[in-house]
Amino acid sequence: MLALTPLRSPRMRCYSSSNIYPLPPLSEWRKIFDASHRNRRARVCLSNPQTAARVANSFFPPVESTGGIGKVVVEAFPGPGALTRALLELPTSRIRKLIVLEDIPDYFQRIQELESCDPRVKAVNLAPMSWDTYAQLEDDNLLNDIETPDWQQSDLEFICHIPHSVHGEQFMAQILRAIPEHSWLFKYGRMRMNLIMAESLYNRIDAPLKKKARCKLSVIAEATTDFRQSLHPGRLKPYDNHFWPPTPLNIHSLPESRKPGHPMISATFLPLQNQVTHADECLMIQPTMLDKWDYCLRRLFVLKTAQLRKALPSLAPGANNMMQYLEGHGVSPDDQLDTKLSVNELTVGHWARIVRAFDKWPFAPDMLYIQEGITEKRI
Repeated sequence: MLALTPLRSPRMRCYSSSNIYPLPPLSEWRKIFDASHRNRRARVCLSNPQTAARVANSFFPPVESTGGIGKVVVEAFPGPGALTRALLELPTSRIRKLIVLEDIPDYFQRIQELESCDPRVKAVNLAPMSWDTYAQLEDDNLLNDIETPDWQQSDLEFICHIPHSVHGEQFMAQILRAIPEHSWLFKYGRMRMNLIMAESLYNRIDAPLKKKARCKLSVIAEATTDFRQSLHPGRLKPYDNHFWPPTPLNIHSLPESRKPGHPMISATFLPLQNQVTHADECLMIQPTMLDKWDYCLRRLFVLKTAQLRKALPSLAPGANNMMQYLEGHGVSPDDQLDTKLSVNELTVGHWARIVRAFDKWPFAPDMLYIQEGITEKRI
């Protein structure tokens, strides 16, 4: 294996963009950064500095100035740091601290060298997919200057290249799941997430009613966040002009949608002040009900094209008896639901009614939860 090119010797701390250590020319990346390992191929990240600058400004536009205070930013999976460097071009009125999480050694070296260029940077050599990592940030007092308002928009923001893998999709699902619980970094308030992900994953999150792509992730994202693309997707195409690793020529073991080279998008997700509002009814996902939401969504979406009345038995034997809580003369209008609707026609408000019915049903199973996503150990 070829050795890394030598890192520059430390210089005096500065803010000048001319003194931010640049990345090697892209033509040298194949020699410096080994992308042949399966885990490396999943770690898609920006490589084009001009594109990184556009993405950084779309995440932190000048009109969002916070009166000179700036945001505290946690950046996960930065790769060698093309986006990190673009973020450091932004003034302190937009970003006052940048905590960067990277656990691949040759990538981390390129992040760590930035600490000597800009005092806002703190490079952390820990795995972003570990709960322990975020607890360690707190133990190291890296988040002690963040105010914790009562579920107001936070001055903490999260930036992440979502890994292009099953684990990356689970990571996305798990951080959305943390919103109703106000856990993870959401203990600091309504933290905005600025994410770069595969277009295929975003299309599942954004899938409308009746579409084949609609899934559990679509419902949870709609129930908990206001999300949008930060750049037109055409600004990030073709893939090889903007991202690393390059498109593989002969990889047949991965699904087409998970191979590097698939289109990418950038998007922002802001947690809603009140999750799941339907008309004038507040249907906030209560933390005590979250496992039931997970269970009902997971089991019923297996039969997404079936009518709800035919899909209900997939929850448990006898679950068709739940219809007594959803339709009929004795059911209140707030709980009424047309069980002839197919599963992928159900709105978020409909899902809230199903979960309430499941909670009322005396024979609902007790074992509901399957651990996924962020783990206590490295994935």
